[in-house]
Amino acid sequence: MKRLAVLIALMASPSAAQVVTLKTGEHGDFTRLVLNLPKPEVWRLGRTEEGYEIEIGDGTSKFDLSDVYRLITTDRLRSIWVDPQSGLLQLGIGCKCHAIPFEYGPRSLVIDIREGVAPAESSFENPLNGDTALTALVEAAPTRPKTRPEGGDATNSGARYDWIAGHLPREAAPEGEEPAANASAPQTLEAEVDLGSFRALLTDQIGMGATEGVIEMRVPEAKPSQLENAQDPDQARVALASLPGLSIDDRDRTEGMTATGANCPAEEVLDLKSWAQSDQAATELTMAKGLLLAEFDEPQADRITEAARVHLYFGFGAEARNLLSAISSTYQIDPFLVAISYLVDDGPSPENPFAGMQSCQSNAALWALLTTPETEPLDGLNGAAVARSAMELPRHIKSILAPRIVARLLREGDRSNAEVVQNALERAVATDDPVIHLLEAEVALTEHRPADAETHLDELSEGEATLEALFKRVDARFQQGLPVDQADVLAIEAFAFDQRTGDQEDAFKKALTHAYALTGAFENAFGEAQDDKVLSADVWETLAKMGQDSDVLQFAVGLREEVRDTFTDEVRVTLARRLLELGLPNAATALLADRPSPVELMAEVNLANGDGRAALRAMSATLDEVAPDLLASAYKTLGQYETSAEILRNAGQDAEAARLERWQGTWATEGPDDDKLWLELASLVSGVGGDAALPPLRAAAADVERSAKTREDIRALLQSVPLSP
Repeated sequence: MKRLAVLIALMASPSAAQVVTLKTGEHGDFTRLVLNLPKPEVWRLGRTEEGYEIEIGDGTSKFDLSDVYRLITTDRLRSIWVDPQSGLLQLGIGCKCHAIPFEYGPRSLVIDIREGVAPAESSFENPLNGDTALTALVEAAPTRPKTRPEGGDATNSGARYDWIAGHLPREAAPEGEEPAANASAPQTLEAEVDLGSFRALLTDQIGMGATEGVIEMRVPEAKPSQLENAQDPDQARVALASLPGLSIDDRDRTEGMTATGANCPAEEVLDLKSWAQSDQAATELTMAKGLLLAEFDEPQADRITEAARVHLYFGFGAEARNLLSAISSTYQIDPFLVAISYLVDDGPSPENPFAGMQSCQSNAALWALLTTPETEPLDGLNGAAVARSAMELPRHIKSILAPRIVARLLREGDRSNAEVVQNALERAVATDDPVIHLLEAEVALTEHRPADAETHLDELSEGEATLEALFKRVDARFQQGLPVDQADVLAIEAFAFDQRTGDQEDAFKKALTHAYALTGAFENAFGEAQDDKVLSADVWETLAKMGQDSDVLQFAVGLREEVRDTFTDEVRVTLARRLLELGLPNAATALLADRPSPVELMAEVNLANGDGRAALRAMSATLDEVAPDLLASAYKTLGQYETSAEILRNAGQDAEAARLERWQGTWATEGPDDDKLWLELASLVSGVGGDAALPPLRAAAADVERSAKTREDIRALLQSVPLSP
């Protein structure tokens, strides 16, 4: 329905209603012209001396002739133009042919130029002005280049080689003079061409080509054996390669080759834009079905292939494959057409017949880009050829393929050509078309601007693009590490229940995995990811950063070694730190074992396990860079309070250093008031109990009195100065 709506919109587009457009095609023994009229009109066709002329309506119609010779030669339709005085369309016929017109619907006029003499009753052989019928058309004699005037200079003869077209320019016979008949043509090359003069002319034209930069001249290696046996140059066969001292190097000889050295398909083989004569879907598809009718109902490969191409032009890939299946048992189906049929259905192609063709100069580079999986590299990608071919696609096909083309070009780092394709799509569709917002979101996601992507996706809350917008929204939230609305998760699950098949499977799997992880449903996320290493890594990353403590305890404790080995360093360190904070240093040690890890984290884990020596070994290479608190803690664990206190005092933490010194039993003789009080307290408790001169009972009583007094003094001291922790 989506493609049908696009086609209907295109057929109703006002941009196509300005002029009469002409499409052409070769059909064996006749050439067909299709005139697409902006509205039903009265038309007339009549003979002229050169061929035929056509009158549409009141004769004021405009004609678009830009595509006339895209698919046909000048063998039958020698020329076509609009008479500036009458405004009628003129057809110059260059063969012994006749024209037969017929209407194909109210707005399509079809004119077939067929071989042979017109039927005697044909009214189209009469001129439009009512004069008597003209004589039958005859085949036009071939024109020849003017020969150089006798005695003239070859360098000034005026005949100049066209290095682009590949031939000397043709010149028509003088006005009023009939071309020479074939019977009077010279029978031999020597009779027609003065070889010496021709060689001079050819050498001069080669020099012009070299001056224009089209060819490159070089001096070849001498071959004495050939020079010694050479005959008189005037009697030699003229060939560029045999000109003495000259050879030509074609700079573009590798343009038709792939990155692996294979030949690239010709441009016309994969030229989708030429596979239909007009954008009138109903007319073209009806004509395509007419091609299937053959004698004895036997399928003809060429007709079925042509019909399949018409279906591909309008985006009906599955239908094209069904047509091709009719000849699969007898003929080799074109693998290019099969691959393209999947692409126009906006899906991946199961086979890639375009492998390695991304470097071609033709439209093969475009199809290679689309058929190559994202996990495979596109070495030598010809981005300019891709962009040029994408711009020439029909609008409805462009709206389907352009987002994928832009995204892949951006992933390959070709920003400039991606912008060319993006701008071409924006010109081809309406500004409020959902495909524009989806494309903008895709570009933002590829360039890691997820917030900008969400801004464009906010415009797509409903409609046919809802599902794809949901996929991209989840991707944007995942890039930002932000939770997903539960309503979006439910919407994706609902779509999955109905549409999760075929080429949509991977998209649903990725979206649901990320959505479950971002909403904290990690069990569902792991179940969705299954054996997909990339998606599993995404779930672990989300768990490490966003998971609750209970999730970390459930999934990150007691992991198998093969699971731990799949973690990235970032995930491994994050999970180890969280397990350490949860009081599970042994579980953290398992994550950090046998892998390079941050020094301070390893030291903290060892200290949590009570192993000060292991902590010092972990910090030994970077002692000057380790935090003083961590280093002091390692020495404190080993009972070296004085060393620990010294580290803290050097770091300016005097109070903590003094506390560790008291643990060591070191008392300051000068210091804060609390140190003096502690010294006084130490003097009270350091006395020796008992007096040997007194009887035992009296000595014991004295000790009791002294003890009671000491307790009172300690109580008073503690009340006056709070005890440091």
